[in-house]
Amino acid sequence: MTRKRPGDVLAGRYRLDDLLTESGQGRFWRGHDRVLSRPVAIHVIDAHDERAERLLDAARESAGIVEPRLLRVLDVENDGEICYVVNEWGKGTSLDHLVAAEGPLPPRRAAWIVDEVASALETAHDRGVAHGRLNPENVLIDTTGSVRIIGFAVEAALYGLDGDRIGIDVVDLAGLLHFALTGKWPGLSESAVPRAPREQHGTEYRVLRPRQIRAGVPRVLDDLVDEVLNRSHGRHAGPNTAGEIHAVLAGYVGDRNGLSDELADNSPTSVVGRTPAPAPAPAAEPEEAAAQEESEQDEPPAAAEPEATVAGLPVFDDTEAPGAQDPADTPYDAWFAPREDAPEPPPPLEPPPERPLFAPEPSDGAPARRARPSTPSTASTSERAADSAAYWPFDAEPEQPPVPGRRWLRLGLLLGALLLLVIGGIVAWQVRDGGDHAADTPTTSPRATPTSTPAARPISGTTANDFDPLGSPPAENSDLAPRAVDGDPSTSWRTSTYRQNLGPGGIKSGVGLIVDLKTAHHVSRVDLTFAQPGVGVSIYVGASAPTSADDLGTPAARATAAERTQVPIDPAATGRFVTVWLTSLPQVAGGFRAELSEVSVIGTRA
Repeated sequence: MTRKRPGDVLAGRYRLDDLLTESGQGRFWRGHDRVLSRPVAIHVIDAHDERAERLLDAARESAGIVEPRLLRVLDVENDGEICYVVNEWGKGTSLDHLVAAEGPLPPRRAAWIVDEVASALETAHDRGVAHGRLNPENVLIDTTGSVRIIGFAVEAALYGLDGDRIGIDVVDLAGLLHFALTGKWPGLSESAVPRAPREQHGTEYRVLRPRQIRAGVPRVLDDLVDEVLNRSHGRHAGPNTAGEIHAVLAGYVGDRNGLSDELADNSPTSVVGRTPAPAPAPAAEPEEAAAQEESEQDEPPAAAEPEATVAGLPVFDDTEAPGAQDPADTPYDAWFAPREDAPEPPPPLEPPPERPLFAPEPSDGAPARRARPSTPSTASTSERAADSAAYWPFDAEPEQPPVPGRRWLRLGLLLGALLLLVIGGIVAWQVRDGGDHAADTPTTSPRATPTSTPAARPISGTTANDFDPLGSPPAENSDLAPRAVDGDPSTSWRTSTYRQNLGPGGIKSGVGLIVDLKTAHHVSRVDLTFAQPGVGVSIYVGASAPTSADDLGTPAARATAAERTQVPIDPAATGRFVTVWLTSLPQVAGGFRAELSEVSVIGTRA
């Protein structure tokens, strides 16, 4: 398979950004959908890999499951070179990172997370499709608090896991609950988290119950985990399907008054808010039982009171009610109860105050509109004209802001007109003076043209040395370096053949040649001739020859070279030494290698 690199685009749409994990010849990438502008997850394997057909079938099976908690399959393709599956990208915290950061989770929160996974798997298992590799790394709590499942069916295909794995999913569900409660993983699928401890019973090994590792685990959750993981040691047959596990966990998470006595525990921390069941009454004598039955038949049946509906939100704090003296008397049922008394209605809006449309009539009988007083002796003619024509019905005078910029506009127009007059007079004088003396003035020879800047040309007499500061030893075919400047395209200098390309992710950042111009020059262009196209080139110009990669500084130009490439340097750089630094090599038989036939530096002497 041609190795894909960051920045490559699949099907003209999906750009590969970051390589996250590798499994054999399979690779898992974070990509970007350029059409819909969104992040995606991309699984890539070789098209001839024996897992390719199974991967395509698994992707189609996963795409047929309509379940919002599964990260959807968006696209699948086999182009003859690679086979890839594009999934929806999930953004959040995986369960293994959540437990590593916060420690074992509270029982009710752990049960809710695993119940969400079990509910999603119940829908898939009804269609005959399994996840196949369910572990804490593949359970994601996204940024909205929802539970999402990663790699449904596709993950198992990438790891070459075949066969019916629905039963393995059921065991891994119990393993997820054990992990969320204890931080240890007992499931069948592989995981990077620590394995749960086991103890030997005869010739068999039994996974320790959660209550043996962590105190305070409710009995109902402890029994559920033990009966699924250790079926041969269980007191009775445990849940066999994801739906049965979902039923038990949903009953625990949503039960506000406690669970049945069969699943209850004597510990006050087993089920939060459980009301103790009443003790059974002693058996009565036959005569007393008959009389009691007759009296019960005579009494009219009491009307059953309807249960009040309570709307609230679940929380995951397994704590007691605030201020409770005795947890048995005032259990905290982990729900927000509604208010018993209705809140008071808001006060009515006050009507806006009345405002007259016109100014009120004066109380002394004077006219409502009157002229503003002015002093004729001191006021100017324009001010008296404005005062005589302006009336205002209120005592306050209206503000008349001045027009900004009017004075400067007039001054600018005046200066412009004056400048035009001066220029016109000078032009007229020159024309008239030239006409009067045209006949008397002898024809003069044209002025000598000043010396122009010499044109750039190929610089001759150069020498070349290999430059491999990151190599061990720091030499790169030193004996072939003079062939790059000998003027003969049939001879060339070549790099070593590398199994991995150069660059940030390669064995080293680059390798190259140093061309000595003998004296300082203004370098405007570098012409390069390669045996194969696709070479990444950076050009450096300096007064001294570099001795390490850190001495290169800022490149004067960059290019991806074809077989014949002219690399312009704009603006021209000045120096004696020109370094041709190769940052990426073309692929050849056996690895990656570049052959440089000729280097020609174009410039002028400084």
